[in-house]
Amino acid sequence: MTDSPAQSPRDALAIAADIRSGATNAAEVLEQAISRIKELNPQLNSVVATRFDEARAEVEAGLPDGPLRGVPILIKNLGTDVKGCPPRTGRGCSRTWWRPSTAPSCSVTRPRAWWFWG
Repeated sequence: MTDSPAQSPRDALAIAADIRSGATNAAEVLEQAISRIKELNPQLNSVVATRFDEARAEVEAGLPDGPLRGVPILIKNLGTDVKGCPPRTGRGCSRTWWRPSTAPSCSVTRPRAWWFWG
């Protein structure tokens, strides 16, 4: 039995190559990444907001071409807004008063042609 692309210690380029070659697909990689986040985040507490359903919809709708097409990533929320996610800027106190961002930062929209976010 071989490791899945999301669970093996492989870099994004190797996962993207597997997607391009048909060894796996973006939907499978996304589900593996979501499972890994759900498994590890209770101990790590590093993922404070998720877009799982939105990422699934983006994969289903079709992803833009690019070298990292189909590779899920995490966005560190320190001055980087993701539409619909809380702009916490690394402060725990903002958990009680956040409003969802209405538009993503350019640092999120520019690389969107390269990958999708989960």
